[in-house]
Amino acid sequence: MTRYLAFVVGLWASAALADDVTLALPLACLPNVDCFVQAYPDLRAGADVANPQDYRCGNRTVAGNTGTDFIFTDRMTTADKPVLAAAPGRVVKVLNTVRDVPTKTRRRKKEAPPVDPCGNQVVLDHGGGYQTRYCHLKMGSVSVAEGQTVAVGDPLGQVGQSGATFPHLHFEVRLNGTPVDPFVSRSLANPSFCYSTRDRSLWATEVDLPYLPAGVVATGFAPRLPQLYEAETQAGNEKVVRGSPKLVAWVRGYGAQAGDHETLSIYRPDGKLFKTHERTYGLNLPWFYTSLMVTLERELAPGAWAARYTLTRGGDTLIERGFRVDVE
Repeated sequence: MTRYLAFVVGLWASAALADDVTLALPLACLPNVDCFVQAYPDLRAGADVANPQDYRCGNRTVAGNTGTDFIFTDRMTTADKPVLAAAPGRVVKVLNTVRDVPTKTRRRKKEAPPVDPCGNQVVLDHGGGYQTRYCHLKMGSVSVAEGQTVAVGDPLGQVGQSGATFPHLHFEVRLNGTPVDPFVSRSLANPSFCYSTRDRSLWATEVDLPYLPAGVVATGFAPRLPQLYEAETQAGNEKVVRGSPKLVAWVRGYGAQAGDHETLSIYRPDGKLFKTHERTYGLNLPWFYTSLMVTLERELAPGAWAARYTLTRGGDTLIERGFRVDVE
């Protein structure tokens, strides 16, 4: 009973936090259009490494994640994206000298990780014990200095991949030094349950961050199988010609859970089915990359080749996405 009362009191206290700070989106983008939440904070605080949990009882997180990770549809458009102050405050920490090392390079494997895994960063103090931290900024892009006062929406730097394996923004909220999940105002000091009606968001009402259990970030066709890091850039969409040796349709998405069933099909220009790939996921995957590769025995017919991807869960269709490529 004592533990239960403590939990209830904790929920009430966390809900009260929402009155103390209001957060704007720290990026200039349209959520679920050109930018996406790749991972939410882990409410289990890393205690259950095999089953991390986001605030909506889903698996859109990674074990021990203390912030919200934002990615963009195309990695090529990520560089130089401005990172903005989510609330007015004072700059209390700046780091701007960690190199942005490209993903999948031998050099990266040999390099020692930065002392601070946040990489280049800006930390803002908002009073009342609240701070926000903006991580993995592009080296040399930080445009503020310690002691400077900033307003909401002021540029702080640019998205990068310092201290990370891919370009993204890790946005973290802290109260008295302890990470807080801004979607439910819940402290991450100890493992806790997911969404409760007692919880309230720290995000401003105009911030539109709908929770999607699963979604597609990017799709494409190519004459060969792109590596994941290529699918995250424009290199994943190569020109397909009639004499291409292979035809590959690929999908980069997020939020797959064990038991989800996916189908990826390619259709000829006349609308007839060409090839289909199906599988059922055995693991929870905060992000996934799937493809259908066909080795060609004859030239492709000219015209618009199409692909359709679906992901179903318990009989419900979560994702249905079509895309095409013009073969000349």
